[in-house]
Amino acid sequence: MPELRMIPYEMLVEPPFPMREQFGDMPFQELVESIGAHGVKQPLLVRPVNGHFEIMAGHRRYKASGACGLRELPCLVEECDDEKAVDTMLAENSGREDVTATEEGRWYLSLMERFNLDEAALCRKLKKSESYIAERIALVQCDDEIANAVLNKLINFSVAKELLRVNPYTAALVLRCPVEQLDEERVKNIERQRKSFLDICVRSGATARVAHSYVEQWKTWQLPNNPYPAQGTNGNESAQTVVQMPRCLICGRDADPQNMRELRIHFWELDKVKTVLREAGFVLYE
Repeated sequence: MPELRMIPYEMLVEPPFPMREQFGDMPFQELVESIGAHGVKQPLLVRPVNGHFEIMAGHRRYKASGACGLRELPCLVEECDDEKAVDTMLAENSGREDVTATEEGRWYLSLMERFNLDEAALCRKLKKSESYIAERIALVQCDDEIANAVLNKLINFSVAKELLRVNPYTAALVLRCPVEQLDEERVKNIERQRKSFLDICVRSGATARVAHSYVEQWKTWQLPNNPYPAQGTNGNESAQTVVQMPRCLICGRDADPQNMRELRIHFWELDKVKTVLREAGFVLYE
C-alpha cells in the first residue's frame, strides 16, 4: 500500500516523459491560485528512484506548487518497477481534454522509443484506436510548423489535418503518377504552398471547412492548364497553337468557363483590388 508522506520539493523529480509541454494557460493559473490559497489537497503519487522521488501522477500540481514556493508536498509513496510506473502514468494522462494533439503525438513517440513499443502495442496499452494514435504521430512527424501551431493553439487539430494533405503523395494521386516522378522543384513548391496555407489559416482563424476548400483548390492547380489541346482539321494532327481559355484570377484554372463572371473595373483601380485580395490571403494567378 502507498505510504502518505510530506516530501521536500527539491527531493521530487519530474516524470521522464511528461505529456504536457506548456503550463501557461488559464486553468493552470487557476490551479496556482488555488494551491497558493489552500495548499495541495490531492497528494502526488511518486516512487523512490536513486535517492529521489519520481512523480507518476500529479505533475501539474508539482509545477503549480513550485510557482507558489511550497517547500514540501503531500505524496503517496509507492514502490513499483518501470512497467507499473508506465502503466500508472498512462492512466494518469490518457484521455485528457486539456492537452493538444501535438503534445499527445510527441508523448506517444517518446513512449514508443523508451519502451520499444510499436503503434499496435501502444494502442492496446492506451485503449485508443489505431487511427487516433497514428493521426497524432503523423502530425508531429510531418511538419514541425503545423505541429507547433497546434501546440500554441493558433489552429486546431482539424485544420492541421487538412493542411497536412498538401503533400507530394496527394499531388501524385491527382496527377496519377508515382510520387518518385515529382521533381525537386515541384516538391519544394508543395512545401511552400503548405506553409502559405498555414499562414493564412493562422491569420484568418480559418475553420477546418475553409482549410479543406484551400486544399481542394490546391489540388486543381496540380493539373495542366490545358490537358486537352485542340486537334487539327483532319482529326489526326495536333494544331500548332492551343486555344487559351479565360482563367480564374483566384484559382488559376480555365475549367467551368460558363460559371465565370466578368469583373468590370477601371484599370487604374486594378492594383488596389489585387492588393486587397492578397492581403486577404489569396494567391492571384494572372
